[in-house]
Amino acid sequence: MNQEDVAKKLGVTESCIWLWENLEAKPQIHYMPKIIAFLGYCPVEFDMSSIGNRIKSYRYVNGLSCDSLGLLLGVKGGAVSYWENGGIPKPKTLTKIQSLIG
Repeated sequence: MNQEDVAKKLGVTESCIWLWENLEAKPQIHYMPKIIAFLGYCPVEFDMSSIGNRIKSYRYVNGLSCDSLGLLLGVKGGAVSYWENGGIPKPKTLTKIQSLIG
């Protein structure tokens, strides 16, 4: 498949595909669901042993920014970023997270 065909499937430009292929840029997170569907797997690996990485994995697979996930959980995006970087959610929020991401 050529870059033009891939670009059309993902809704981006050919130059965007070139930049990704040549590691000149990373895809924005909102493209990740289409990329995962196209590839058949998630090209980003996460150590799922920590809550922070499980949160980050959920965001990538669903194409959500920290702010978007924060809205779903009733917190600010900065809290999501904090958790992804090793912070621990409060018990009440942790319950919400677990019900959302499993």
